[in-house]
Amino acid sequence: MSQTINTYYISKDDQPCIPVLMAVTLERNTWPFVVEAPDPSLKSPKYDWNKSEWHDNDTETYGQRIAATEEKVKELDTTADKLEKTAQTLANTQKASGQQSQLVAQQIMSTQKMMMTMQQTLAAVAQKVGADNQSAPTTNTESKNETTENGGKE
Repeated sequence: MSQTINTYYISKDDQPCIPVLMAVTLERNTWPFVVEAPDPSLKSPKYDWNKSEWHDNDTETYGQRIAATEEKVKELDTTADKLEKTAQTLANTQKASGQQSQLVAQQIMSTQKMMMTMQQTLAAVAQKVGADNQSAPTTNTESKNETTENGGKE
């Protein structure tokens, strides 16, 4: 009976990529053994156990990754600044809108008070006019003038 020999890779901090031959078959990655081979284009492969992928551990490539990360941080800072300004603008707009709503409400209340006062004044005027009409004599003004001219005789 022949045994199958499999190639796996040990990847840990002190041994980033060491090929090993084993008679055991692994179905999945089991620390520190990685089942899949690294990409041959990587200069110094090391397995990232958090991301479950190979990456280049070469210092030159590492410097490029740091530079790319720094660029991403700058982009994120710029985005954060823009978002902060947008949030401030929105807060100012909401505050101004709230103040406008309060002013409109105050104007409406003032208008309602003025309308109530006008209605009360009109009611009082209408009541006075109605009372004056009821108390006024129904005599003819022409006959009064004749009476006065004739010395009070008709």
